[in-house]
Amino acid sequence: MSALGFLPIPLVSALLLIGFAVSMMIAFNVLGEHGSGKS
Repeated sequence: MSALGFLPIPLVSALLLIGFAVSMMIAFNVLGEHGSGKS
């Protein structure tokens, strides 16, 4: 837990944004495959 204290805030925010963007892209890909791919 203490290791997180050494990380700069901009780096943490950037990692959170990247992780959020990746998760959203994966979610859209899964929804797209289930929506149009199965027809």
